[in-house]
Amino acid sequence: MKNLYTELPKHCATSAEQLAQNKDTMERIMNSSSQVLSKKIKAFEKKYVETYLHDKSRLDDCGDTLEELFKRSKAIHEIRSKVILYREFLKLLYEKEPNPEEKMA
Repeated sequence: MKNLYTELPKHCATSAEQLAQNKDTMERIMNSSSQVLSKKIKAFEKKYVETYLHDKSRLDDCGDTLEELFKRSKAIHEIRSKVILYREFLKLLYEKEPNPEEKMA
């Protein structure tokens, strides 16, 4: 355990160097992943609106509605988790940039 603790600064420095070297690649990957996630969010929103706001007959059966909402809440949780992870990664990626908030936007 003590050895791991003493090696931690070295590993942090190595990780920071590798992140800096691969910054362009990581930006492309994050941009692509963000676009996919945005499409998933929009598809979810569209399906939700069509299912529950346009087709009000779906609200007649409480059991089906609850089951559907439970599935949707799982999807929302997964999307939220990914968004949080993306933000944390982008903070690491841009922490040494002059305007990190601008880059993250």
